[in-house]
Amino acid sequence: MSSPDPLAAALAPITTLVTDWALWMIPLVLLLVALRSLLLPKLRGILGERRVGAVLERFGTECLHDVIFPDGRGGLTQVDHVVLTGAGLVVVETKNYRGSIFGQEGEAQWTQRLGRQSFRFQNPVRQNYLHTQAVKALVPGVPVLGWVVFTDSARFPKGKPDGVSSLRDLRRDLRDKLGDAPPSAALRAAWERLKGRADQSQEARKAHLDAIRERRGPDRGRRAAWVMLLLSVLSLAVLALRPSSRVTLPVQALPTAVVGGAPAVSVPPTAVVGHLPRQVATAPQPSTPAPLALSSQPNADRVDCNSAIAAVLVDNSAANRGRRDRVCGKPTPEPTSTTP
Repeated sequence: MSSPDPLAAALAPITTLVTDWALWMIPLVLLLVALRSLLLPKLRGILGERRVGAVLERFGTECLHDVIFPDGRGGLTQVDHVVLTGAGLVVVETKNYRGSIFGQEGEAQWTQRLGRQSFRFQNPVRQNYLHTQAVKALVPGVPVLGWVVFTDSARFPKGKPDGVSSLRDLRRDLRDKLGDAPPSAALRAAWERLKGRADQSQEARKAHLDAIRERRGPDRGRRAAWVMLLLSVLSLAVLALRPSSRVTLPVQALPTAVVGGAPAVSVPPTAVVGHLPRQVATAPQPSTPAPLALSSQPNADRVDCNSAIAAVLVDNSAANRGRRDRVCGKPTPEPTSTTP
């Protein structure tokens, strides 16, 4: 049987540690990616709408945020903001985009460019036009204006279409367009009617989302994120419930004492799993008859004694035996006489 590789034995604890680390990190990374895909867009949308809402609260007289209205075609539409101003009602659509934005008011789709990547998205001006028409149907005869706000660090290299602002310029653009006159009594009455038709219940939001899914089909990206989330949670649960791994550390054999040329009882190499064993059982060693055994005395006395014993083995004379007894400290046996 081949002897174990000492390098592999020395690296075994590190290999085990790295393996365990990788087994935990893979599902953790998948979990973070899934949570990012599911939560980050919604979180960014909520934060962006709150930032826009804070600016609109300072500009307009009253505001409605994140409300559901009938769309005038038997369905529902979700509006980010509606503001009461002296020039009429302003319906505001919030977009959380960054990078370079290219698009014109009449185009069906606009382009977002991030570095070398480009993405197409629905023209927000046309999207907000449907919201504007829904509000006009609820308060006919009242001026209703649509506006689009980009909250992130979006740039417009070819210029912004009319009715589009960045968040930092929103208040200034609205003041330049609408002025700061207070709303008339007719506008306030229309505003009260509009507030009566606004719906912020969970039932209305669910019905609106169900209609969007039915019209656009299932969101495959969101579905994939949910599958990734489920798999990562199951993997982490399996890892948490498995038996804890134990690192096996090699223990060197104790040195073997030599007495009389024969090996004494030695402790064989053993593995420590979690802790050292209390007792080490050893097999009994067979006894070998040896009339003469080398002394185990230390240092120079041991050398002289072993030399004297070796001399007796070569020549078992009385002189050698006497020298052995003197050096090794054994009394010389008295000669026995036999009587007839």
